[in-house]
Amino acid sequence: MLSHELRNPLSAISNAVQMIDPSEPRGPLAWALGLIDRQSKTLRRIVDDLLDVARVARGKIELRRSTSTSWK
Repeated sequence: MLSHELRNPLSAISNAVQMIDPSEPRGPLAWALGLIDRQSKTLRRIVDDLLDVARVARGKIELRRSTSTSWK
């Protein structure tokens, strides 16, 4: 449940940053927008991983180990 609560504001933050024209901001504002964009993507991946772990723990996803490097 917590991961879903974290995902909603992250989506809003990511969308707001994407709406700002990157050619317009300069200097510290451009740096700040880049930072927000990168960090929100990192947090989104962490929240997605947390959701996957919760699904595995509840038995909703089954993991299969393989030595193969190709996806099927």
